[in-house]
Parts: sequence; structure tokens; C-alpha cells
Amino acid sequence: MPGVASPAAEISPIHMLPPNQKPVCNVSICNRTRASGVSMRIEGSLAATRITRERDGTEYAQSTIPRVKLEYQPRRSFFLRLVTEYRFEQRDALYDPVTGWPLFSGGDPISGQESNGLRADVLVSFEPTPGTVAFFGYGASLAKDPLLYMTPGYTRTTDGFFVKLAYVFRK
Repeated sequence: MPGVASPAAEISPIHMLPPNQKPVCNVSICNRTRASGVSMRIEGSLAATRITRERDGTEYAQSTIPRVKLEYQPRRSFFLRLVTEYRFEQRDALYDPVTGWPLFSGGDPISGQESNGLRADVLVSFEPTPGTVAFFGYGASLAKDPLLYMTPGYTRTTDGFFVKLAYVFRK
């Protein structure tokens, strides 16, 4: 049986944003292939937002988040998912909205910040019989923020494990 590929692309508008927050881009691309009972799906998305100051229209903050999701199902009873996301956020220094003068904290002006982060999640599902299922997952976050971590590279900030076991008792 030949494989079936179904590519799709979608650009979604973001509703109910404040007037000074403008969506730059929100794109989702998906490609699903199924051949001989094996399913593989690759999905990518990009969300970008820019916030401007009402006073003069200058950029206050921006956020860019590309995301890739890979799903692989070689048979009905086994499923694997990998999700990775890179987050880039930037914020300008804080200023008084009326006077335009810098805001201070502890005698120092509150400067701008930039942060980069990487998140990866893996989920494995095994269902040997209907009603019996096991899920195993792992997720890790890495950050590149010299203001907080004083390192030039990425630093692991969080880890998480996930286990779910289910069994249906039958009479």
C-alpha cells in the first residue's frame, strides 16, 4: 500500500489583543504520512508578538517562539512524540509613561532584559491490549540568561518526569 502524505499550512489570527500588542506572525505547518500502518507527523509553528508603547509607538517587548512536534506511530500499540520549543524574549528598559523618564529600583534604572530558552518533551505510549496503557514522559528546560545564570551557554532550569499506568479489570 503506498504512503499517503497530507501537507497543510495555516495562518491563524490572534483575537482580543490589547491595541498596543501586535501579532507579528502565527503560522502552523503540518505534514502527515501514513504507510502500511506506520504513521508519522511533523508539525512546525511560529508565534511572534510585538508590544509597543502607546506614548510614542516604540517597541517595548517582543517574543518569538518556533516550535516543532514530531509524532511517530509504527503500530497501533506504540506511540512516540517529541516536542521542542525555542523561546526568545526581549524587553526594553522601563520608563514612566507620562514623563518618559527611566524608572528606578534600588537607586539603579531598570534596564532591558533578554532571555533565550529551549524546552524539549518526549512522550512514549504503549498499549499492549485495549484498556491497558502505559505513558512515560520526560521534559527539560534550558535557559540562556546571563543576568540570572552568569554562564555563556545554556543551563538546565527544570526537569520533569511523567508516568501513567492504567489497567481495566474485567470479569
